[in-house]
Amino acid sequence: MADVRGFKPLAGPYARPDASAYPNVWAAADTQRDVVLWEDRKWMNHVRGSTFDAVAAALNSTPGSFWTDGVAMYFHPFGSTDPNADGKVYERSRN
Repeated sequence: MADVRGFKPLAGPYARPDASAYPNVWAAADTQRDVVLWEDRKWMNHVRGSTFDAVAAALNSTPGSFWTDGVAMYFHPFGSTDPNADGKVYERSRN
């Protein structure tokens, strides 16, 4: 059976790239650019910027946001939860 969905699960475990400066930002390995992220089928807000350093503060202060550089997916869950333990499903679009 073929998988024809337009999204795929974002693989964990998720890590904090800089927990002391940005405690709400999590990251997962992800190898595609130009994708979007959903949390429990809720569309997340795409923060705009060219580097993680340029978007990190906005991600940290905006629940339900994400940014990717094509190597990692950085995100701030709705509710500022721990995505490793919140029981939510994180999925990204396919490019």
